[in-house]
Amino acid sequence: MLYTSSLLYATEDVHLWRGNLRNSCHPLEECIQHWPEKPARYRHVVGAYATEVKKLAATILELICEGLGLESGYFGGKLGEIPSMLINHYPPCPDPSLTFGVSEHCDPNLITILQQESDVFGLQVLRNGEWIGVEPISKASVVNMGYQMQVLSPLSFFIFCSRL
Repeated sequence: MLYTSSLLYATEDVHLWRGNLRNSCHPLEECIQHWPEKPARYRHVVGAYATEVKKLAATILELICEGLGLESGYFGGKLGEIPSMLINHYPPCPDPSLTFGVSEHCDPNLITILQQESDVFGLQVLRNGEWIGVEPISKASVVNMGYQMQVLSPLSFFIFCSRL
């Protein structure tokens, strides 16, 4: 599915300024049949990428288990599934004061892996009631802890809220 704004566009004071493509990913073998057919290599390339991101997420979750003293596989099964992949594009905006790339939110899942493809500054996190910019590192991944991680972890995680 391709989105270019939020569903509440008519009532928003500040609009989202992005292109957004969402691909369902679980189970990948079934979902990939509903992905775009063009360009011809899209399903193959993005499917391979989704598979590698799933492996990365599983590795990160295992390391979190180890760090928290939890049994191996604690975050496995349904918790470790990756239901969808979102691809966002943030084009230059003539008046950035009237837009957000993504509005303020907290991720509902265990973790979110953000792939930074440029050095464009924009990601912010809420800490102690203040929005702090995250320094972009080109080609780096950012791992956000979501609400599920906060609820399921025996330690107290801070709520990671972000906006672009």
